[in-house]
Amino acid sequence: MGFFFNPSKLEKKALQDLCQLYVDTFDTQKSNDEMLIGSYAYLTLLNITTNKAKQQLTNGKIQFSIISTNGFTEQHDVELVALSQWHNLYD
Repeated sequence: MGFFFNPSKLEKKALQDLCQLYVDTFDTQKSNDEMLIGSYAYLTLLNITTNKAKQQLTNGKIQFSIISTNGFTEQHDVELVALSQWHNLYD
């Protein structure tokens, strides 16, 4: 609960929680793309990704992924957990 005492960790904690929520939703709704794409976690992650991309890009498409790795000191393989659909950055 260090993020309560260190506000700079709040954004990272929120992002981590959203990713976990999306993975949990993905695990239970694998065959239902509409439920996944319309989920709170997916839409919020898409919003975060879009806002960050708009700071650097003027057009194009974006896609986000959730990856997993273990450990801090040794190099470990990265595992792809989830991959979003492609989305237009600007409509």
